[in-house]
Amino acid sequence: MLEKEIIFFEDKHFDSCHASTLVVLPNEEVVVAWFAGTTEGATDVDIWCSRRDVDGKWSIPKRIAIQFCFMEIIINFIYFIK
Repeated sequence: MLEKEIIFFEDKHFDSCHASTLVVLPNEEVVVAWFAGTTEGATDVDIWCSRRDVDGKWSIPKRIAIQFCFMEIIINFIYFIK
């Protein structure tokens, strides 16, 4: 089943986001991550993440990776369950 949900509203910490990925966990929670910053390709683009619990409530988005920590360009990523 496909759904469209809003994770954040006016309280976002960035102007633009793109290249999201998500995974449904075995307990039916959902984890989603995306690139966000002023614009795609900008030097302030970091990776952000949010988690939807089994009651459908999204966590406050958190920055999980900062671009300047990487020696190489950040490329698109995916989640997977092993």
